[in-house]
Amino acid sequence: MSEANATETRGGGTGTRGARVLVTGGTSGYGRALAGEFAARGARVIVVGRDGRRLAQAERDGLHAVRADLTVPGDRQAVLAAVRDRFGGLDTVVQNAAVQTPVPLLGGDLERTRGLVERELDADLAAPLAFTVEVLPLLERRGGTVAFVTSTLGFAPKQSAPAYCAAKAGLTAFALSLRYQLRREAPGMRSAVVTLPLVATPMTEGRAQGTMPVGEAARRTVRALERGAQDIDIGKARVFRLLHRLAPRRAARITRDS
Repeated sequence: MSEANATETRGGGTGTRGARVLVTGGTSGYGRALAGEFAARGARVIVVGRDGRRLAQAERDGLHAVRADLTVPGDRQAVLAAVRDRFGGLDTVVQNAAVQTPVPLLGGDLERTRGLVERELDADLAAPLAFTVEVLPLLERRGGTVAFVTSTLGFAPKQSAPAYCAAKAGLTAFALSLRYQLRREAPGMRSAVVTLPLVATPMTEGRAQGTMPVGEAARRTVRALERGAQDIDIGKARVFRLLHRLAPRRAARITRDS
């Protein structure tokens, strides 16, 4: 049985060779592995990030790179201009960029707590939503895909990261709403939700055992997108989603203190 749950597909998927792909948060961790996997399969890839050193390395590795903070409207416009200049348009956009910070909601400094929440919601929810609206005109309407990278924490949150969990839940809801609109207005396009288990990245370093290697997560994601999947549960995320449906209290206990 496939590791990726592909319950909804459109037209059997498309190949990657020659495709024009943009990956946000594409200079480290899962995003960097994803960009590398697309490139290895023959795609032309733009990665977006904020770290100049990592962007330079991506260029040396044969990727296109754009330095941008997607919470800044002007930076988003610069990314779109770079896409038009280098590729003319896009076939796939992966909304991967995210931050996660422990946010104690009680007993701390009110201004600092509010700032942390606003920062995460801006980076993890508001910016991807705004960038999706802006990038849609650049996607090829016959088969363009927007993929949103989410987490099991979006439906089974943990206590230490309330803003991150809320953002991932909201991102999934937005992706589904977009999907419904695309069915009516642009049936050749897809809105995919990629739900990851705990993957071995800098964000998860030292926090848990049993993480999936980042390269494996990237390979499974790209294969599922090539098949045309729109609901993509990677590795243990598939099992955990089933557990959450059958025994939600047990699932909540697993993640709440992780």
